[in-house]
Amino acid sequence: MGRVEKTLMSKRIRTGVKGLDTILGGGFLRHNSILLKGAPGTGKTSLGIRILLEGIAEGEGGIICSFEQFPQQLQRDTQAFGWNLDELVSQNKLIVLYVQPDDFQSPAGSSSPTLTSRIHDLADTIGAKRLLLDSITHFNRVTPDPIQCRSMLLQFTNEIKTMGITPIMTAELMQSQGREYSFEEYLVDEVVLLHNDLSHTSSSLPQRTMEVTKTRGHSHARGRHPFQFVEGGIEVYPHILPEAFTGEELSEGKLEPVATGVPGVDPLIGGGYPRGTATIISGMSGTYKTTLAAAFLEEGALRGENGLLLTFQETPQRLIKMLAQRGVNLGEAVAGGKVVIHHHVPKKISLDAIFAAMCEEVERRKITRVVLDSLDDFERSIDNPSAYKDYLVMFLSALARAGATVLLTQKLERVTSSNPISDIRYVSMVDTVIYLGNVEIESSIHKVISVLKSRAACPDSDLREISCDTKGLHVSHKFHGLSGILQGTARGQFKKTVENIFQPLYFVRDFARMGSGDKASDAQRKQILSDVQSQLGALEAALKDYFGFDPEEEKKK
Repeated sequence: MGRVEKTLMSKRIRTGVKGLDTILGGGFLRHNSILLKGAPGTGKTSLGIRILLEGIAEGEGGIICSFEQFPQQLQRDTQAFGWNLDELVSQNKLIVLYVQPDDFQSPAGSSSPTLTSRIHDLADTIGAKRLLLDSITHFNRVTPDPIQCRSMLLQFTNEIKTMGITPIMTAELMQSQGREYSFEEYLVDEVVLLHNDLSHTSSSLPQRTMEVTKTRGHSHARGRHPFQFVEGGIEVYPHILPEAFTGEELSEGKLEPVATGVPGVDPLIGGGYPRGTATIISGMSGTYKTTLAAAFLEEGALRGENGLLLTFQETPQRLIKMLAQRGVNLGEAVAGGKVVIHHHVPKKISLDAIFAAMCEEVERRKITRVVLDSLDDFERSIDNPSAYKDYLVMFLSALARAGATVLLTQKLERVTSSNPISDIRYVSMVDTVIYLGNVEIESSIHKVISVLKSRAACPDSDLREISCDTKGLHVSHKFHGLSGILQGTARGQFKKTVENIFQPLYFVRDFARMGSGDKASDAQRKQILSDVQSQLGALEAALKDYFGFDPEEEKKK
């Protein structure tokens, strides 16, 4: 870091709020006046105190001036976050003042208000560098004249700044939509709005968001960013659009194949999923989408690669048990720390929070395989349908930059045409698309797998049957002799079934030729007769299975 950059960073004050410093590009500028504005219950006071505590942690003293709460009440309410204000006061690191509106008036013979004089006398005793005033809305109780209120606020902030203290103030937001800008927003250097309403969500639960609307002397990330109260304070989840890849990043790496964990699938997509790309596994319910994706994670664990599973439906315990019955031992990979499962309930947590946790996990554990199960639940976590692609781009770009190979499962309700790819969403955003479907063949349901798209390799265009047992997934024969497979109802004669019927006949024919020859001994004819009876039995069983009908049983009825 250069000398200029270090100088600029030294002028910043960190907030101590995870994510907010990212939005601010490193924090607020020191000595800038800061306004935290929001409706009741949005966390203005809590955010202000947290910023103050961060300064104390860095060796700076802090002062809280509260109109609304006595010091005892403030101590009680902040204990929920694990903050012990009384202890900081006893250590001469913090001063808590209960103030009245009249404290902003100047006594006779003085040009400074009573409050600023008190702050000036106390600041040096603890080395105060940050001050929280909660809240400046009470200025209206001093005078109803807006011009006088404006003058009082300007005088207060300027005097605090001349003491070398950064003023942090809270204010009430009377109206969140179509609001008029109040005078204090014009006077201060930094403005943070806190929201807690249903105006930006279709959910029955309000969402807390934080919005930086003004910064002097530095830039910030625009827009609303979700936040929540957590143990120890507040976490903000920056909603920041991905940056464009540099030429150097675009030229790095090769699209080498990554093993799928199912040997029969690898040849279909040119040896495996292209490394560092995204693949959609789409299909109807019960077609092994999750199983195929989980096999990919298990295979990675066996090869020493770390994996992450983002799931929204099944709990990790139930999912692991279900996969074990299908031959995928994901539980061992989880127990060994090679695979991590993040389970989320749609709408209970914002996607920005999920994104932040995912990025932290991927970076910390050097994860190279990621599964999102499923895109349908992913969409349920987004209130605005027009933002679906924006969020998916944000996720995929971050994972691509980390070099991770990603699988996304997606449920299909139905196939409306001869090519299922027209029913699959987000096809243009991924490199590979795998279709899993059901097909009816001779009154029996079979599973089919097909690669519908592959940018990195020339995929096998064959439709193949996929099945599952306690040993895992198996990809077997092609559907020779049939058409209409992708539409779910096959037409024609399944070559495999025809072969099962004709094969015994071929054996009987060959045995008859052998038995009719003069060279066959009695023992050989006896063996041939036994073989003929065995093959006729197989033929009888195949015909009964094919037609679902037993003539001898029907005669007995």
